[in-house]
Amino acid sequence: MNEPPDSGNDLVDPNDAVMESAATSSPLPEPPIPAMVWNDPAGSAGVRVPVPTDSDPENIAEQLVDAGNEQAGSEQRQAAQDVFAKP
Repeated sequence: MNEPPDSGNDLVDPNDAVMESAATSSPLPEPPIPAMVWNDPAGSAGVRVPVPTDSDPENIAEQLVDAGNEQAGSEQRQAAQDVFAKP
């Protein structure tokens, strides 16, 4: 006699739906084996990479400054020619 009245709702409980799909789904695939071994012994040798000779920071900075000065001079000369070329 203490049963709740039937409201007529045919809604599916979301928890039941999730549990049912989890029970019927296949297990997750195993992760791929990494291509690189990270636990090499401490004595293992690496590969030496040659250091480029032009990587000196002062040399690079000087090259950038020189290129900027050349470009600025070229632009100034072009602007001067444009001003004097107009009648």
